[in-house]
Amino acid sequence: MLRETLTEMSWKPLHTGHARGFQGTRKAPCSAVLSNGYQTTRATAREVGKASAAVPLRLRPPHLARSLAAVVVATLAVMLVSGCIVNRRLTFEDEVNTPPSIRSAPSAREFGTALGQIVFLDLAQTGQPGGGLEFSEALVFPLIASDANLQQRLVWRRFIDFDPQLVSGPDAGRVIEPSGSEERFFDVVVPYDVFRDGAGECHKLEVLVSGGFVDEFPFREPLLEGDVANAFWWIHVTDDTRLTVDMRTCP
Repeated sequence: MLRETLTEMSWKPLHTGHARGFQGTRKAPCSAVLSNGYQTTRATAREVGKASAAVPLRLRPPHLARSLAAVVVATLAVMLVSGCIVNRRLTFEDEVNTPPSIRSAPSAREFGTALGQIVFLDLAQTGQPGGGLEFSEALVFPLIASDANLQQRLVWRRFIDFDPQLVSGPDAGRVIEPSGSEERFFDVVVPYDVFRDGAGECHKLEVLVSGGFVDEFPFREPLLEGDVANAFWWIHVTDDTRLTVDMRTCP
């Protein structure tokens, strides 16, 4: 038995070719257009019956009665199944992921840590002025990560003298939050103490940036293939007893 809480229905001619039609007193929030040219909105079963009876028999030729019956049956079927018809399909396309890139920020040259140059670190002179700035306890690498996916969080990871034969992960890393533009400024800081036992040697510093990394050895693979940027530097480290470095030994 149909409940009286079914939705209200009205018939409206969609063109002026129809001489007559019934229109209810209320409009429902959604509607459907049926194949016979009438627009339906929600109605109760009782109101449908009243609407049908309201049209005098002498004004309803057989073809009109059949059309009216078809409208009632089709409308009830639609309301029982879904309650509402959406006559426009909405589609949402996924944002295309683009790999990030890394470059040095302009201030990197003042720190002596710009990409494309050898970084010289004299542990005997730590805390002394150098390169126009006073370095205290760490090497600073000002960087810019560029990514066209403005709302995507990025992650950077730092590797020093990475050896694929050794099961070890990054020694540092951090999230780079969206900045509202393609360019995001961040600093990678390497304490001098990292190189205390490696004076007289050449070291390789790598910084990787991605939307996410696989958390298993070697901890360098991005979650999405190709979604990674890599930058590296050679670090020339000396102290008061080990004054030279053979750069041919760089890893």
